[in-house]
Amino acid sequence: MENLDDFTTPNLTPGAYRFRWQLTEDGADYPDVEGTVVWTRPDQVRAIHAMAMRANGNRVICEVDDNFLSNPNQNIFMRHQGYDADSRLDHMLAFARMDAIVFSTAWLRDHYRKTFLRELRYVPDLHVARNHVDSDDPRWQPQDRTWGKLRVGIMGSYQHVHDWRLAADALRLATDLGCEVVFMGLDPGEHDPQWRRIFGDGLGRYTHLPWTKAEDYHRQHIPFDIGLAPLVTTEHTMGKSDVKALEYAMSGVAAVLQNNAVYNREWTDGETALLAGGRDDWKRQLKRLVTDTRLRRELVENARSYVREQRTIQGNLSEWEDAIRG
Repeated sequence: MENLDDFTTPNLTPGAYRFRWQLTEDGADYPDVEGTVVWTRPDQVRAIHAMAMRANGNRVICEVDDNFLSNPNQNIFMRHQGYDADSRLDHMLAFARMDAIVFSTAWLRDHYRKTFLRELRYVPDLHVARNHVDSDDPRWQPQDRTWGKLRVGIMGSYQHVHDWRLAADALRLATDLGCEVVFMGLDPGEHDPQWRRIFGDGLGRYTHLPWTKAEDYHRQHIPFDIGLAPLVTTEHTMGKSDVKALEYAMSGVAAVLQNNAVYNREWTDGETALLAGGRDDWKRQLKRLVTDTRLRRELVENARSYVREQRTIQGNLSEWEDAIRG
């Protein structure tokens, strides 16, 4: 299997990409490609190569872990990239040229199926290969707790700035209860003065842990006691996966998760996490965790057992194997 995602220029010039190819009298030749080819979110250029590989007898599949059929106004990245109706159609047509599409969630698969049927009247073979974690990930090891106060943390990028507002009252409550509030990744106060008003100027406000390199991030524990994952429910966000909850579990972090299908299909309220809906619910659930040491410990133990038993890469290879073999 080859993963041929790393392109360097958006054209069809032979030799322009990291994988080798050349034009022959019989068509395009890809001397290093054997078996099934996996494409990461293909565009029209990738789709042309995929069609040539199909003509050579290769099975070509693609994968996607976000909803690129949603309204761009629901996603900051898509809006800033100028994603429009033509971009959406190009995305669908590129995917339709594959033998199969692999999705990170069942919701995303079902949404693409309905949209393809309605707008293209054609659907390739569809598979779900969820996001899982490595059973040998170093974050399974016990975390050295180097902080003093109970830490309530939240992590994400600028795309999550609206999601975080769902938990703003809960985070303020956490400071009132004597906790340290930690933002990991984005510093919301740099983008929205509301956050400094929430925490006040004289309270030390919150702790910000800046971005780190991906390879460093995946070797380090998430340094929280309680981790939050709020998510405004839109057609775009419903396409996301529960990877934050998996990472919290590995690091021994008790989680409060958004009570929608992104999380409640896999995570059980009161057993492996606490689920929260609106602002008042976020405050209520967070207060339960802050004030109940036993509940935090039980949630962490149950969450780690669930992930080890059901959500490791090693235990779910069949999800990708089914897609690759067809």
